[in-house]
Amino acid sequence: MHLIALHDSAGSGNPLGISGNYDRLPFAPYFLFKDLITIFLFIFVLSLFVFFMPNVLGDSENYVVANPMQTPPAIVPEWYLLPFYAILRSIPNKLLGVIAMLSAILVILAMPFTDLSRSRGIQFRPLSKITFYIFVANFLILMVLGAKHVESPFIEFGQISTVIYFSHFLIIVPFITLMENSLIDLNTSTDYFAVDKPIASSLPALAVASQMVKNKLVVATVVTAVPTTIGNTYAVANWLGSSIIIETSTVVTAVTTVAGSAGI
Repeated sequence: MHLIALHDSAGSGNPLGISGNYDRLPFAPYFLFKDLITIFLFIFVLSLFVFFMPNVLGDSENYVVANPMQTPPAIVPEWYLLPFYAILRSIPNKLLGVIAMLSAILVILAMPFTDLSRSRGIQFRPLSKITFYIFVANFLILMVLGAKHVESPFIEFGQISTVIYFSHFLIIVPFITLMENSLIDLNTSTDYFAVDKPIASSLPALAVASQMVKNKLVVATVVTAVPTTIGNTYAVANWLGSSIIIETSTVVTAVTTVAGSAGI
């Protein structure tokens, strides 16, 4: 599933959300030996625990003689299974609880479809950062609740955290990403390009300035030596900047000719 959902479509990303198609290396032998080093280090650390410290990560309850006539008062799984165990216990119906526990893992596969943002990383998306931190905090709360006894108020807290967990993938992420896209469009549509008068006057006679805004390329031609019939350079820059907006999805060659009494 990982190979199909990621590497067969877009490939790995990075925090900046920039495409890596321009600078790629073959998997073998570079990344093969890089991963082998990590594997050997992991096996070395694991061997230390297995052969020299086998009881360090164990539970003291494992040495208590089991009583076949009495159920243990608290059955707690390992720490990395506690969040999913809390989801299982938050639903009274056993079958629905098992389905919810399995769905808590499978719902991660919905992220490529529910994340509607135009930017792949969250480096420049503050709202997505906040929701991610809330999700991590909620996941830790589920981990704590999974180790508690099945009693009030832990049952109610577990149900609330379970709803937040699934809502993050199915409701919160699509809503936040659409809001961020709308805010970006609103910000870029108000003023694409602006040049201050002191800066424009210090430019050469003819300069081309470009600004990348998401999938749009804004091109403006700044002319410093302009006759009085046209006006100052600030007006010319704004006029050209608002008139030349091309999409980078296709290769477009834009040629702007300013005719008239300006003599350009």
